[in-house]
Amino acid sequence: MSWTKAVIAGACAWSLVQSVGAQDSQVPSPPMPQGVQPPMQVPRGPQPPSPEQMRQVMQGAMQASMSAMVQSMGPMADAVIEAQLNAAARPEAAERLATFKRNLYDALLRKGFTAQQALEIVVATGVPGVATPGLK
Repeated sequence: MSWTKAVIAGACAWSLVQSVGAQDSQVPSPPMPQGVQPPMQVPRGPQPPSPEQMRQVMQGAMQASMSAMVQSMGPMADAVIEAQLNAAARPEAAERLATFKRNLYDALLRKGFTAQQALEIVVATGVPGVATPGLK
């Protein structure tokens, strides 16, 4: 084999080894003939983020999302409370609540509760549809 063919074969082999990533494996790279520069490395695309980088990105996104939710929850809670107070201020709401409480008291008496027990249960029972703190 002539010297020119050896140089070309060596350059081709070097290029092939570099393109398949053999430099990272256990296969040794073939020696380059003297005076021949190895082919230029082609830059690879962007590397995927590391697990730590992904964790940081996800944590930042979660914090931003939570912050946006908290900022919108305050006005929403105010609107819900205002709507409940407006509904409770209507006379027909008081009539319906009184009917509910009286029906509950009468049903408790029919089930065998004493008048005192029924009254305590009625007092402890909240308004239907309104969350009562402490009750689950």
